[in-house]
Amino acid sequence: MRPWAANPKSEIMTSDRSKKGFEPIGDLLGSTLEKMFAQAGAPISHIWTIWEDVVGETVARNAQPVSLNGNTLIVHVTSSAWNQQLQFLKSDIIRQINQTSDTPLCTDLKCRIGNLE
Repeated sequence: MRPWAANPKSEIMTSDRSKKGFEPIGDLLGSTLEKMFAQAGAPISHIWTIWEDVVGETVARNAQPVSLNGNTLIVHVTSSAWNQQLQFLKSDIIRQINQTSDTPLCTDLKCRIGNLE
């Protein structure tokens, strides 16, 4: 028999959830991941921080870094037109990102059409 099923007035069954309310899972995951990446000194966290300064506001609204696969930066873009645009800007973006760090963070950039957060 499950301990929480045996006593309906156990702590599990009488939690204070109704008093506290719920927090959206996206908020919890977002803040948790930000802390985790910051603590680990993850390169992608650094790239997220500098992204708009590197590419500008217009590009940042249409392209966002998603992950770092080895030395390849994966970027989600809103359309094939933005995919093409980032291919033209690729070497400049890589150079500017690497100039902000003591060690090179990426050597390649690949774009995929995907959701931006």
